[in-house]
Amino acid sequence: MVNRDLLNKIGIKINSQCETQADSMSNHEVIKDAISSTKRGQIRDWFLLGLGLSLTSIGSMDISSNILEKYITNTTKDFNEFSLLEIGVGLFSTYISCKSIEKRQNNLKYLTNSLNNHYVKD
Repeated sequence: MVNRDLLNKIGIKINSQCETQADSMSNHEVIKDAISSTKRGQIRDWFLLGLGLSLTSIGSMDISSNILEKYITNTTKDFNEFSLLEIGVGLFSTYISCKSIEKRQNNLKYLTNSLNNHYVKD
């Protein structure tokens, strides 16, 4: 049986749709499920980060090749508005993924700190 007061002190809120499932679980199982739910989506975030960085690098290569072409040599790369779009989308996806990774890490830090504080006291 779940101790709801302890979970509220820790900061874990039970979804109203999952109350019957949570009642059949122990505190340890609920805490384990809360930790695993905060870790979901890590692959998506890292993929989005890699995609953003690669798009940004491709767009910046187009820009740098345009500069090189004017001053030094001929290149096969072509700079156009899609290069700016690549850079914009790449920077935006990199920013979103970094914020998501940071939010997930902060949630895990908060959960572990509150677990340490309340389990040491109890």
